[in-house]
Amino acid sequence: MPPLRKNAAVNGEQRSVSKKQALLRRQNVNKRSAAHFDIVLLQEVFNALLSLNE
Repeated sequence: MPPLRKNAAVNGEQRSVSKKQALLRRQNVNKRSAAHFDIVLLQEVFNALLSLNE
């Protein structure tokens, strides 16, 4: 195994772990912001329904 390949394999392990963590973090942030958007949307719909009754 050439040294370059060996280094890439050793470093690749660590890098892939941090990439997975970064991906999970991004997904968490996206989920949270999507949930917040859903709540805002529900509030707007609710307000619109309330204003229809007036």
